[in-house]
Amino acid sequence: MKKAAIYARVSSLEQKEKRTIESQVIELRRQVLGHDNILVKEYIDDGFSGAQLDRPAFDELRADLKTELFDIIYFLNADRIARNVTYQNLIISEILKYKKKIIINGKDYVENPENKFTLTVLGAVSELERAKIIERSKRGKQLKIKQGFVMGGTFTYGYDYIPRIGDKPGRLIINEKEAEGVRLAFHEYAKPETSINQVVKILENSGFRTKTGNQIWHRRTLLDVLTNTAYYGEKYYNKQKTIEAHNDSSDYLKTTKKKIVKTDKSEWVPVSVPAIISKELFEKVQKRLAWNKKNYRNPGKPFLLTSMVTCGVCGSNYIGYRRKTRNSYNRNIIYHVSYFQCLRRRLQMKHVKTAELLRCSNKQIKTKFLEDTILDAVQNIILNPEQLKKHVKLLDKDVQHKQVEAEKELQKLENAIKTMEYKKSRVVDLFTEGRLPKPSYITRTQDIEASLIALQQKRVNLIRSMPLIRQPALIEENIRNYCEYLKRKFVECTDFKKLRQFLLEVIDKIVFKFDDILITGFIPVGINPDFYDYCEPRHHLRYL
Repeated sequence: MKKAAIYARVSSLEQKEKRTIESQVIELRRQVLGHDNILVKEYIDDGFSGAQLDRPAFDELRADLKTELFDIIYFLNADRIARNVTYQNLIISEILKYKKKIIINGKDYVENPENKFTLTVLGAVSELERAKIIERSKRGKQLKIKQGFVMGGTFTYGYDYIPRIGDKPGRLIINEKEAEGVRLAFHEYAKPETSINQVVKILENSGFRTKTGNQIWHRRTLLDVLTNTAYYGEKYYNKQKTIEAHNDSSDYLKTTKKKIVKTDKSEWVPVSVPAIISKELFEKVQKRLAWNKKNYRNPGKPFLLTSMVTCGVCGSNYIGYRRKTRNSYNRNIIYHVSYFQCLRRRLQMKHVKTAELLRCSNKQIKTKFLEDTILDAVQNIILNPEQLKKHVKLLDKDVQHKQVEAEKELQKLENAIKTMEYKKSRVVDLFTEGRLPKPSYITRTQDIEASLIALQQKRVNLIRSMPLIRQPALIEENIRNYCEYLKRKFVECTDFKKLRQFLLEVIDKIVFKFDDILITGFIPVGINPDFYDYCEPRHHLRYL
């Protein structure tokens, strides 16, 4: 007698409601008893598609493969493992890797050419069956749309969906409370002096909530309302479609990915619904949106410290932006001023003060002032060994504190390595599932590998540096060599791109909190001044 587990799955909600999974479980239990085995665990995914591998019970099963919980796993059919043949072979290979026995439809599966062929044929039949179901479903849906039916699942602000009852088709009816919000949004934005952000505040002040009941109206949500043709009585279907894009590579491997593309307007299928506003008002709003899109008045501008500054109050990123300012002496002169501002604070300014938001009180700072301050700190402190030495944590007097800090840093690196390894496995899964083309897979894998190697090297160097806690002379020598190396690099920063790359290599993070600017970075371990690919002991300097 061996320890056995069973896996059962149904995909549709209809199957879930009819409890068709119970018949699978009963049959699998019968097979376990018929083979004189002990059933120790049941893995059941009720209402999960076999087209995806990320299913709760299935994930648990794959995790338990590494344990001694069971010796045999039972499946009713191959398509219960997965619909895709490639997925089936991957999972079976993984099960066999951990020396677990596989029973499919009551038969012992052994890794040999005959069974692999049988499994491939069964999997291909399952794929064909699924493709036919999808095709029939799409064809039926398109036929109903052409007959003027409103399809189920419609979730439009301003309307309530009444599902089909018997032969009476589903339909949309006006939700009067939400319809007032729709009319208010269109009438306000039709005014030339009213901006999108002002309309957002008007809706929030008036007490209108989104379809999900949220008090906050985001710009994207409002734009979806202002561009929805259903409000003047015409709801369109077939506005987009999913296509497969193939990329042929030189090693005979064809990669496939799915993407959503917009269909030509001539292919759209209109369905009449109750109108909330006039078509004239809708067209007026569309003209204004089109004009604003064409005449975008604040184009993006690269900033030297982009992605490097964080808020010391709420932890959000600081972003750079420009705004127009008038000359105080001559009001006809208008010029742009650049600022760094907390992203959370910037977003909260677009909503009313009573909005349910996590708020931040940190102030903005002029980009020029922040950049000049950082460059001054780099030249006068980071490039100066005597000044930099004052800010290195390993040279603190409290030896026990230094040891604790080093251990915390080591734990952070180990967590970062685990995260990067998970990202790597996720990219492999996406490529295996056909959701990631090969060129992107290669590029992302190489980037992850490079980051993983760097993190691992940092970890090794940090472990080596821990004995240096009691050797301040050796640390000071590393600081001098590091500063000499940085001076040579800094001289080569003759343009914006090179200077930004230099700062990205030298500075780990810039934290701005009210009037304080905190800069953190790393100093390499090693006495060779020409080798500074990886950085280890953290230098921690504060510039006020």
